[in-house]
Amino acid sequence: MHRQTIVWNRIPSDVRLRGCTNTNAAATPPVEEPPPVKPPVPVAATFPNESGQPVPAAPPPPPDIRPLLETIAERLRSIDERRQQALEELQQVAIELSVAVASYLVHTAIDRGEFGVEHLVRQAVDALGLDNAPVVSLHPTDLQLLQKRLLQQPPPWELSQVTFEADPGIARGGCRVEDNKGRVLVSDISLRLSDIRRHWMEELDDTQVERRGASGEGPSLRRFPDRREIA
Repeated sequence: MHRQTIVWNRIPSDVRLRGCTNTNAAATPPVEEPPPVKPPVPVAATFPNESGQPVPAAPPPPPDIRPLLETIAERLRSIDERRQQALEELQQVAIELSVAVASYLVHTAIDRGEFGVEHLVRQAVDALGLDNAPVVSLHPTDLQLLQKRLLQQPPPWELSQVTFEADPGIARGGCRVEDNKGRVLVSDISLRLSDIRRHWMEELDDTQVERRGASGEGPSLRRFPDRREIA
């Protein structure tokens, strides 16, 4: 076996042997990455005109908001109807409460002897007249009160022209006047309060009809008046 001595003139790490191929050290050629693809820029569609020049297309139509407006208007009408119904109920309650308070105050005045029975009798006698010998019937307590009041303030007619009678069947605060021709006039505090209540209810009904008519003439939304107009 022939041996040969090799003299190293370089560092062993820098020595490469010719004719020897190191598969592990083989350099892999670099792979070129493709350039990034840019997204296309949206361009409005164009159409050629008569001269062949591109013309941009018309913009898309705006969305139809009429169904939304109809829904809002319907909701507003429903709210307005509920508001009017609540207002009507409150007004009716206010009338009933007012009549109840008036009835309490009137009966309290009657019980205390503060009721103007002389004014009631004067109006009844004036309604029938003095020519037909009117007969005035009152509750016994009211008749006593009337006699005291007439002594303090005499009536505009002669006492002999009017006949007064006590009738326990007549409620306090009321009277019954009848003349010799058969005409009868009855005044009762409950009836008068009922007439007041009926009158207020009729006025309320008329107001409600006018309010409904006014609300039905225009849309539910209304412009507030200019501050300069109400200043």
